[in-house]
Amino acid sequence: MGRAAPVPKAPKPSHPTPEQLKEAKEAFAKLGGAYEELRGTGARGTVHYFTLPRTTDDATLKRVPNLSFAFGMGLSFTEVTDEGLKELKGLTGLSDLNLGATKVTDVGLKELKGLTQLTGLDFFGTKVTDEGLKELGALIGLTSLNLSCTLVTDRGLKELSGLVDLTFLDLGDTKTTDTGLKELKRFTKLTALHLNHTPVTDTGLKELKGLTNLTDLDLERTGVTDAGLKELNGLTNLTVLNLRFAGVTDRGLKELKGFTKLTQLCLGATKVTDQGLKELKGFTKLAVLNLVNTQVTDKGLQELRAALPDCEIFPNEPDPVPAIVNMVWEHPSL
Repeated sequence: MGRAAPVPKAPKPSHPTPEQLKEAKEAFAKLGGAYEELRGTGARGTVHYFTLPRTTDDATLKRVPNLSFAFGMGLSFTEVTDEGLKELKGLTGLSDLNLGATKVTDVGLKELKGLTQLTGLDFFGTKVTDEGLKELGALIGLTSLNLSCTLVTDRGLKELSGLVDLTFLDLGDTKTTDTGLKELKRFTKLTALHLNHTPVTDTGLKELKGLTNLTDLDLERTGVTDAGLKELNGLTNLTVLNLRFAGVTDRGLKELKGFTKLTQLCLGATKVTDQGLKELKGFTKLAVLNLVNTQVTDKGLQELRAALPDCEIFPNEPDPVPAIVNMVWEHPSL
C-alpha cells in the first residue's frame, strides 16, 4: 500500500492589515529588502513580495521574520547557500521563493520539504539536478516552478508527477527532450510552458495536445519545424507564442490559423517572408509581433500594418527592444 500524499499546511491569509504590512516592510527594510505587490497567476491573487539584496548571505536569513500572512521572498543572485536554507524551516507564511542564480544545490532542497505551503519556486541558474527534484514531491501545492538553466533532464521530470496543480513550468535551457515531454501530460492545468533552448522536436509536441489550457508557449531555439506546428492545432487558448530561431517557414504559418487569441507572436530569425504574413492578417488581437531577422520586406510590412493597425510590429532590423522581442517577464515564476 502506497504512502498517502502529504497534506499542505493551511495557507496563511494573503490580505494583511495595513499595520501588519507596515511592520513587515520595516522588518525587511532592516535587512536591505524592497517590497513589491505582485499579481500572481490563477487563484494565487496578490503576492506580497520582498526582495533581498545581493549581499544577503546565510547569516541574514536567521533574521528573516515569519510573517502572519502569506508572502514571497526573492533571494536571486544572493550569497545564500544550502546551509542557509535551514533557516527557512520556520517561515510558515512563505508562499513563494526565488533562489535563482544562487549557490543552492540538491542538498539544500532537502530543507524545503517541510514548506508544504509553498506555491511558487524558482531555481533558475542553479546546480539543481534530477536527484534534487525528488525533494519536491511533498510540495503538492506548487503552481509555479522555474527550472530553467538547471541540470535537470527527462529523468528528473518523473519526480514531479505529483505536482498536478502546476500552472507555470519553465524548462528552458535544460536537457529536456521529446521523451521528457511525455511526463507533462498529467499537468493539464498548465497555462504557461517554456521549452526554449531545449532539444525538443516536432515529435515531442504531440505530447502537448492535451494541455488545452496553455496560453503561453515558448519554443525558441528548439528543433520545431512547420510539421510540428500541426501538433499544436488544439491549443487554441494560446495568447503568447515564441518561435524565434525555430525551423518555421511560410508553410508553417498556415497551421496557426486557429490561434485567433494570440496577442504576442515571435517569429524572429525564422524563414518567414511576405507571403507568410498573409496568414496573419486575421489575427486582430495581436499586440506585439516580432519579425526581426526574417526575409520580410518593407512592402510586406506595409500591407500587414494596414491589416493590423493596433499591432506593434518589430521589423527586419537589429533587435531594438530585447525585453519585448525575447518576451522575458521580470518575475517568470509568478
